[in-house]
Amino acid sequence: RKEAAEYMTKAAQGIPQCFEWPGRKKSGFPFWAEVNLRRVVLRGQARLVATVRDVTARKENELELKALNEQLKRTTAEARQMAVAANAANAAKSDFLANMSHEIRTPMNGVIGMNTLLLDTELDEVQREYAEIIGRSASSLLTVINEILDFSKIEAGHLAMETIEFDLRALLDELNDSLALNAHQSQIEYISSIAPDVPTQLLGDPGRLRQVLTNVISNAIKFTHEGEVATRITLERSNNDSCVVRFDIVDTGIGIPKNMISTLFAPFTQVDASTTRKYGGSGLGLA
Repeated sequence: RKEAAEYMTKAAQGIPQCFEWPGRKKSGFPFWAEVNLRRVVLRGQARLVATVRDVTARKENELELKALNEQLKRTTAEARQMAVAANAANAAKSDFLANMSHEIRTPMNGVIGMNTLLLDTELDEVQREYAEIIGRSASSLLTVINEILDFSKIEAGHLAMETIEFDLRALLDELNDSLALNAHQSQIEYISSIAPDVPTQLLGDPGRLRQVLTNVISNAIKFTHEGEVATRITLERSNNDSCVVRFDIVDTGIGIPKNMISTLFAPFTQVDASTTRKYGGSGLGLA
């Protein structure tokens, strides 16, 4: 072969050559050889000395590794394409959920508003009961719609956080009024306390803070059949321009098994499928 002639020419010029070469044994079995070719002078005459070593196993490993690397490259490229497609699909889903939620929320607000006006008119006892059921059902549905809308915003990366002035104590007083009523209807005690060193004039997003506290505390009230639910606010640390406030929500409810804690904040997930039928909920509030 031309390539073999080039190796021999260079070796004859005093440049040692080392290369791999496919060969065949006397038995006819093919093998890979590592050839070391160098020039020596014996008795005044130049000779080429070749050392041949069977490296079939190593060569096969190298070829196998090369094939695996090529497969890995193809798999990585396919995974990237799938990730791009998945992100596009996820964005489309989030946009659809957001648009759908907006479209549903508008007529739902109309239903709730008109039902409120209806309750202000003269109704007999049966009519008022029906209208109140309509109001509660519509409000529950609107809560689910709002949760879907917020979750779709989070997935799409479009959830905006405000930074405005608010009074933490006033926010808690307003929140406690509605939550205490829920607890009273469930015949349990609701306790809320704020440590005296907690600063109450803050900058942040009171709407989101209210939403988080409402979801967690309402969840505690929902799953507590007797006893109490307590909200305790303490100061973790603070400096001249910021602080970390801790909110502890403690209840005497049914609790959650340790092996299910990892699913607590997973979307559309309940610890037990039966809880959805018994207690309701979309599995989005805590998420």
